Amino acid sequence: PPPLAGPALALGCSDEGRLPDALREAAAVAEALGRRGPVRQLIEGQATRAAVAEALAECGVAHLAAHAAFRPDNPLFSWVRLADGHLAVADLGELQMRGRPLVVLSACETGRGRPRGGGIVGMARGFLLAGAAGLVTSLWKIADASSARLMADFYGALDADRPDPAAALAAAQRRAISRGEHPFHWAAFVFVAA
Repeated sequence: PPPLAGPALALGCSDEGRLPDALREAAAVAEALGRRGPVRQLIEGQATRAAVAEALAECGVAHLAAHAAFRPDNPLFSWVRLADGHLAVADLGELQMRGRPLVVLSACETGRGRPRGGGIVGMARGFLLAGAAGLVTSLWKIADASSARLMADFYGALDADRPDPAAALAAAQRRAISRGEHPFHWAAFVFVAA
């Protein structure tokens, strides 16, 4: 895999205080990625749709810790909540991620999708079509605190020069197992390559 190039994005939105660990997670991710290069942090009110689109255009790694929802009735309207509204799957077609980033969606159900139009429509497909080189997504609703721990372990295992996100995620999941965490807290996360 190519090295992680370009600035990083660390986003944290607490959903009006309901996800306090999302803010701690974004800060920890920014610190970990900051050892490797520049990081743009978008926390709470800074995480607007315009700011996120601008940051995603050039970043090499994008980490979003926020609230999300999958819409099985119409997966194009599945979304991640930002400071000024939802970033929906339908909006992702307007993004141009020229840096081909690794995108980490530390939010509920971001890996779910529904068959539509010759493929599976959901947040993961939307980000891949927008230019993501790979994604870490979740298959079900996740817990705020345990997700933050898992992501800290993920970035600790991710080699910036020779990144292997699948191996880093597996290492983080093994660490969660060694702590005795129930699979609910770590098994939802999967890596999807472009």
